[in-house]
Amino acid sequence: MREKGLRLTAQRRAVLAYLFSTDEHPSARKIHENVRKSLPGIGLSTVYGILAELSRNGIIKALEFNEMENRYEANLAQHINLVCLRCGKITDYVTPYTVDLERIRDTARFRAFDSRFELYGICEACGGKEENDNRFISWNHYEKRSIVPPAGLRNRKAGSAKGGIQKRKDFENT
Repeated sequence: MREKGLRLTAQRRAVLAYLFSTDEHPSARKIHENVRKSLPGIGLSTVYGILAELSRNGIIKALEFNEMENRYEANLAQHINLVCLRCGKITDYVTPYTVDLERIRDTARFRAFDSRFELYGICEACGGKEENDNRFISWNHYEKRSIVPPAGLRNRKAGSAKGGIQKRKDFENT
């Protein structure tokens, strides 16, 4: 952090310690909840500021989503994020293959600065072994809405709901 021009304050140290101690991809609220155990006076806005600063400096990765709260991770190595559409759990999946960014630059004449790979589906705990027509639709209990994966992840009938969050009644009959 010092090489990035950042001081290692007690608050930053606590946020980083939590991120490095978990395999989860926690939201800022969950990070705040856990960091408050060791620093009771830390505010949620301070945690948001620290996360923004750390991700802007490439120390952690911020995962931004339209359908749920942003999540954060300390794993900067290439991997695939497996995102459960029912519970929102994100799991890292490490593959023996990596994307060769130098080759892309040379062959496609495109300089990639960052990448993010995700697969959307249903985790085993949420019934991911089941096969049925509604496996891509999930109920978000917190926001009283259903989550549909982004366009292209499932075949839709003409005129059906677009990808993203839709009200439950919009596609109960699809």
